[in-house]
Amino acid sequence: MTNNKLAQVFHFDLYGKRDDKYDFLNENNLASIEWNELQPNEPNYFLVNKDFDAQNDYDKGFRVNELFTINSAGIVTARDEFTIHFSKEVVKKR
Repeated sequence: MTNNKLAQVFHFDLYGKRDDKYDFLNENNLASIEWNELQPNEPNYFLVNKDFDAQNDYDKGFRVNELFTINSAGIVTARDEFTIHFSKEVVKKR
């Protein structure tokens, strides 16, 4: 029998200075920490709490590749030792 249910995922944020974090960890254990259960969603499965209230509005937007329709690798040089120099004199000689 195949179970397609995802695993339970829990999260806890601990902010502060390093010594304070060590103190917290020394004074607590897995059972005493107040974990937040996450609800993972396809396709990203974020490992932190996310507010998806605006997801529908976000999905109405456009993708970056729709904005920039021409793909380019930028500036590409093939013979750097011939084309790139640090002085005008060397460039003039080339």
